[in-house]
Amino acid sequence: MPKMTMIGTALSHPPLVPEVELHLIPPEMTLESFRTEYQDVYGMATPYWAVAWPGGQALARFIIDNPQYVRDLTILDIGSGSGVAAIAAMKTGAKTAQALDRDPHAIEAIHLNARKNGVLCSATDGEFERALELRTDVVVAGDLWYERFDAQRATGLLRRLAGLGTQVLIGDLERAYFPRRGIEALARYTLPASAEMERTTSTAAGVWRLLPHVGDA
Repeated sequence: MPKMTMIGTALSHPPLVPEVELHLIPPEMTLESFRTEYQDVYGMATPYWAVAWPGGQALARFIIDNPQYVRDLTILDIGSGSGVAAIAAMKTGAKTAQALDRDPHAIEAIHLNARKNGVLCSATDGEFERALELRTDVVVAGDLWYERFDAQRATGLLRRLAGLGTQVLIGDLERAYFPRRGIEALARYTLPASAEMERTTSTAAGVWRLLPHVGDA
């Protein structure tokens, strides 16, 4: 059961989705300094859940602005982190929203963030492949394309879900291992980014529908 405490975090409104409030790294800290400072609390794993990543923010913004994609439907947010996309779905009228992340502290953060925003999101600790068991109408996934191995796993799984008839929405900065083919562009947003993490002060994040096609670049 989650402890319902997020030591060291600060309540913040992500710039692209001010409608949502999340427990995130304080603005005066970096991801690395937060990890070092609170290693005794959160362990050795990097606390990615404590950052509102651009792809997740883009998905949340798109969902809020286009409620027809989630209203009265069941949603699964893969690699959910803070839970921002799942929370946005529930605030916009989704029937249910589940979040999947392999970091147990992310599960705690998702529960607490959902409660703070007055919605209920279930959260499951596990790998991407659990999505095949948690069948839903819509799957959303943001910021999963940093590293080759995880990116290939995620894209393959999401293609498979799309082939099963699930609507798959993805958000990202078009990073190195992002799928270049078999995608349909839906929206694009400009938002501030951490200079440390994204090497720039602003960035463009997009939302796409992933199609069940093979042959990613």
